[in-house]
Amino acid sequence: MGTKMRKLDVAIVGAGAAGIACGMKLLDKGNHNFMIYEKGRSYEKRYCPVDHGRTCMKCDGICNVISGFGGCIHYGDSVKLSVYPSGKRLYQLLGPDAYYSCLEFALEHFFRNRYLEFQMTEGNKITEMDVKDYGICSLDSGQVKEALRNSFDYLESNQCISLETVVKKIEKQEDGFFLTLQRTSGEETVYAAKVVIATGRDGVTWWKEMTGHLGVKAEPPVISLGFRFEMDKKYLTGIGERHPDLKLRFVKGGRKFKTFCFCAGKKGGKLKGENYGDFTLLDGHILLDKDEESGFANFALLMQLTHDRERMTYSQVVSRYIARYKKLGGYSGMPVFQNYSSFRNREDGSEQNGTSLASARPAAVWKLLEPEEHTMFCEVADEIIRWIMEFNGLHAGQIEEFGKKIYILGMEIESLWDTICLDEAMMTTVDGLYVTGDCAGLAQGIIPAAVSGVYVAEKIV
Repeated sequence: MGTKMRKLDVAIVGAGAAGIACGMKLLDKGNHNFMIYEKGRSYEKRYCPVDHGRTCMKCDGICNVISGFGGCIHYGDSVKLSVYPSGKRLYQLLGPDAYYSCLEFALEHFFRNRYLEFQMTEGNKITEMDVKDYGICSLDSGQVKEALRNSFDYLESNQCISLETVVKKIEKQEDGFFLTLQRTSGEETVYAAKVVIATGRDGVTWWKEMTGHLGVKAEPPVISLGFRFEMDKKYLTGIGERHPDLKLRFVKGGRKFKTFCFCAGKKGGKLKGENYGDFTLLDGHILLDKDEESGFANFALLMQLTHDRERMTYSQVVSRYIARYKKLGGYSGMPVFQNYSSFRNREDGSEQNGTSLASARPAAVWKLLEPEEHTMFCEVADEIIRWIMEFNGLHAGQIEEFGKKIYILGMEIESLWDTICLDEAMMTTVDGLYVTGDCAGLAQGIIPAAVSGVYVAEKIV
């Protein structure tokens, strides 16, 4: 006699901030007939060799930095949480009442503190450049560990989390979905009346394939590409005290530019890799009081990509920029570096590795861009670097010499996900299929992911 197929009310794919928050809200509503399926490992098993000065090992195709329980919240890292007006498009979809209600639930249940203090940043007091100010709260590594442990214990005690489980296929049925699951023990098929996609960063390729397979309507993403600027932390920590997540905005030649993920806490910042199979991108993390000491701090500068004044598709970005990245220096899509003055002057990159990332290799990083893109990128970067010099009492005219103290590392890409067409409940054009977190293409970040996860759980009937 065959095994009876398990029937669920809800299947959640992904156990990052969105999936965890969605599961917690379903339990709060009294619904225990659901499962969270996560292909990665448990939070305490997400070892990253780069954290220990070693080279990225790709970890059997499952990157521990972005896969596993917690998603982009990596056990042992500090994190920054940001609220509206950060994540504006999600806020506009939900409306203020639902947004703040879901935010309160996420803070109380996921982070165990509904009264976390979000400090309004003061970027407008330290620069006349176009700066985005919003509420920020930083959690140190100890607080992050506690949040992940508590969340996992709660979900596991209710028997609604399945780790190291790959969702190979989702098939639409008349009244629900069949999900084909792959574990080391073999395959299983389950039925779910509703499916919530919460795969986050690591699911970009999988979700791209699945939207095509299921016929989900979507628009091309708004993709930005750029590099990390790393330097002695003494030049950035004073800025970080006033705006822990400094976002400066520029327009050059019709292109939008912005700084992103400013990592300059009291103990500096660190760089890690995010492996996507055949290439590895960069990720930055802030270091707070309880973290290890670093002599470095960093931020990203990103440029919005367009082709004939239209959004670039995922395929176009892969064939142009990622293909170059994989060929550059023969390093097969691994992080590369060059000092900024050398990058600025379009020279070959051959210097010794003075970055914090031991696995980074020297290369002519500027070759990743088109010539006109490189020119615009350097115009924006020069403006930022001169301001940093002036902030630190240095003469801004000496940018060429100061640029030799700055390393530019590549590559970083934001928003590879298509922008999914959603209704007011965050349901896709496929009935019963919801999408939340980064892979919705609306907003990135831990708080937007958690808020959208709670919201979808509220809306599922």
